[in-house]
Amino acid sequence: MNEKRTPTFLITCIIVSILLLSCVSIASSLVLQRGYHVSVQTDHSQYYPGELVTISGQLTNNGTGMPQTSICVNVNDSTGTPVYGTCMLTGQNGTFSLHFTLNEDAVYGIYNVTADNLELPVVGYINFEVVSTEVTVEAH
Repeated sequence: MNEKRTPTFLITCIIVSILLLSCVSIASSLVLQRGYHVSVQTDHSQYYPGELVTISGQLTNNGTGMPQTSICVNVNDSTGTPVYGTCMLTGQNGTFSLHFTLNEDAVYGIYNVTADNLELPVVGYINFEVVSTEVTVEAH
């Protein structure tokens, strides 16, 4: 009996080799992306409705400022509703700064700021709180 058998060992080796090569290229691209970072800060941690908010930051690669690139900044209120958003080119060394005024009827609570680069898989986060201007007086 002379049966023809599929060379499963050879096919298995080819599949394993392809998977290993895929893993190496994925790991390499992850290593290349890992050095990028977006820092984001606000000028205060708390704001009142109607107040001017200043957001600034920098996109870096392994701690070094990037050349001019794009950055998108979005702000959502405590209910998750977008209240501000813009995309812009950063300055030299990847720096950015922007200002917007909170609405007079802004929702109180924690607001989330995200800043991300469209070309790199990096996102920076920071929160600030919108507080009431009303003073509560306790009765004695």
